[in-house]
Amino acid sequence: MNLYLKKSAFLFCFIFFIGFHLYAGISDFDVFEFGAVPDGRTDNTLAFQSALNKAAITGGIVHVPAGKYRFDGVLEIPRGVALQGIAAGPGCIYSDIGTVLMAYAGRDDENSKPFITLRSSSTLRGLGIIYPEQKPQDIHPYPYCIQATGRSGNVIDVTIANAYNGIDCGSLYNEGQNLRGINMCALRRGLYIDRSTDIGRIEDIHIHSVAWWDINYPVRMGDETQLINNYTLKNLEGFIIGRCDWEYMSNCFVIWAKVGFRFTETKGDPSGADSQANILITQSGSDDGPLAVLVEKTQYHSGIAFENCQFMDGIQIEEGNRGPIKLTNCGFWDGQNLLVEHTL
Repeated sequence: MNLYLKKSAFLFCFIFFIGFHLYAGISDFDVFEFGAVPDGRTDNTLAFQSALNKAAITGGIVHVPAGKYRFDGVLEIPRGVALQGIAAGPGCIYSDIGTVLMAYAGRDDENSKPFITLRSSSTLRGLGIIYPEQKPQDIHPYPYCIQATGRSGNVIDVTIANAYNGIDCGSLYNEGQNLRGINMCALRRGLYIDRSTDIGRIEDIHIHSVAWWDINYPVRMGDETQLINNYTLKNLEGFIIGRCDWEYMSNCFVIWAKVGFRFTETKGDPSGADSQANILITQSGSDDGPLAVLVEKTQYHSGIAFENCQFMDGIQIEEGNRGPIKLTNCGFWDGQNLLVEHTL
């Protein structure tokens, strides 16, 4: 009897073990299984989208091993799907290691589709993105690198080397976005938040041209870095914030921007009469640019609040603003041309 029970128990455990691993495997996919080639030359758009679409049947994770993957088209991450590289935290993009996506689509057409579109509850994580045809000596416009739509889109531990436009959480209605651990060199627009109808969380975003400097490692950029910084001082809006409700931002930074933080009105917003920013910003700052903060409009009843922030240059509040602007334990000092102005 004991022998029978032992055999039965062993058989049960064996069947459970095999069944568990077969079931677990349904939710995990590898882009190599769908024909991806990490050689930096082969177009991987179809291979990646096929893997993402397969994962969308039940929800799951599409794993991207280390390598350089070229894309002549764009990607959509379906609802409940994660596209995940090998990085376990934010970092730099190097030519010889890591998961790197190489974007070629959209050159000279800002209004074309973003390189990656996130649907509700989808995630982009643990990888780097570069635009190989973007050069410091000859900067061209591109659409947004990443666009979030729906509810609870996640961008975590991602580095973007040289996007013309960075991350768009504002062109389409979205809410509850989770953006964390992002290093980015953006040239025209960094992060755009707007049409956000529920609390989003923005943490540890570093907008700095250094994200572009090491993509040809071990050779680091030399004089080209000044070309980049000169361009962003004339063109970059680091954080553009329109209509949002109870948004939280912490540990975010931008340097060498034309405007560090810009607060705008969402004109024609059908969701409510107070279509401006309501956001709490802590431990953040704008360094070494002509204007740290530009306030065009904020929500009338709540407005915006900065706490424990630093600004190397001034703040400008436009005549049309009627919402409160609260600054607690914040520092301002002269960098380019210090400006503190409120036009009444």
